[in-house]
Amino acid sequence: MGHGSAILLGFSFPVFTRVHLQHHIHVNHPKNDPDHIVSTFGPIWLIAPRFFYHEVFFFQRKLWRRYELLQWGIERSIFITIILAGLKFDFMNLIYNLWFGPALMVGVTLGIFFDYLPHRPFRSRNKWINSRVYPSKFMNLLIMGQNYHLIHHLWPSIPWFEYKVAYEKTKPLLDIKGSPQRVGIFESKDDIFNFIYDLLIGVRSHSKRRGKIRKIINNEIQILVGTQLISKGFHFPHLNCIVVVDIDLSSHGHDLRGAEKNLQLYHQLSGRAGRTGKPATVYFQTYENNSKMISEITNENPDIFLERELEIRKKNKLPPYQRFISLILTGENEKKLEKEAFNLKNFIKNKINGKILGPVNAPIFRIKKKFRIRLLIRGSKSMKMQDSLAKIIPKYKFFKGIKLSVDVDPINFN
Repeated sequence: MGHGSAILLGFSFPVFTRVHLQHHIHVNHPKNDPDHIVSTFGPIWLIAPRFFYHEVFFFQRKLWRRYELLQWGIERSIFITIILAGLKFDFMNLIYNLWFGPALMVGVTLGIFFDYLPHRPFRSRNKWINSRVYPSKFMNLLIMGQNYHLIHHLWPSIPWFEYKVAYEKTKPLLDIKGSPQRVGIFESKDDIFNFIYDLLIGVRSHSKRRGKIRKIINNEIQILVGTQLISKGFHFPHLNCIVVVDIDLSSHGHDLRGAEKNLQLYHQLSGRAGRTGKPATVYFQTYENNSKMISEITNENPDIFLERELEIRKKNKLPPYQRFISLILTGENEKKLEKEAFNLKNFIKNKINGKILGPVNAPIFRIKKKFRIRLLIRGSKSMKMQDSLAKIIPKYKFFKGIKLSVDVDPINFN
């Protein structure tokens, strides 16, 4: 039935199937959602011909499986054969009136009610708001439940005749999530203007990231909250104040390089603020008003901090004046893992020219249901410790299910 219906509409069933799955994965993505082109690359009245972009997408992404390329070839051969026969035996008028005309009307209907209306305004990729619901008993029968299109996206296994029931059951949840529950055409002036624009022109670009950054650059967004990512690579001409929240968390943790990283962060952030010559300030939030470390990393001359940091590391025999080798054991049984860590330490401690610290629980003690325990070996800065360890470890037999990872000169102590 699917293959026959696709031929009647001028499409190919394998193309529709694979492309539709990509639509579900990448709803409203400007490049990876094929239906985004169908809905936003021209006026609504030309939406039907744009469905043929599905075939371009199908071959660009090589989406076929097993015999689907053969199926596509057979269905396209049938289509072309009918057209050639119509030309040769002079019944193209019959094809236009009884096939192409109705297929065009169906294509426009599918485009409007299955693509355009459910996904407008084509901005969000959040699964709760990337399509909409517009409840109506009449529309539910007329377009086979596609007025509850959001239900189809959230729970694709629900058949169309159950969309209305599923919507009524989940409406409280959809209200909490802020899911669109109106047709969104005539409710406001913006809706009306957008709909008229789509009728006449309809070309849109909805790169979310680019749009947000443009608003920041134009000073339409005046407060920006983010991770260290915002300290690099962006030019915000109106940015004149930066606040780093809780610097103590990174400076007094388990990371040997915490203070050094804060120095880098400070200078990177100061490079983001005041780039157009206007006065700018970078604030660090701390609970230690007399912290010498903070005054040093915020000093205009970074050499002051670096010289002091080197003195501390030399005095305490820390890298770069000594070599560290980190051993991390992981396993699902905490008790067996702890016992194995002590066994490993006893096995290597007299065979290696270095001091073994631990075992202790890793700062991030559990990842994906597996516990983590650390050993740290410290010794002179040479290859001897590393070479001897490489010979010793293969001789040790670990309990089943326990794995060892070795990190020479670690920069991450998690």
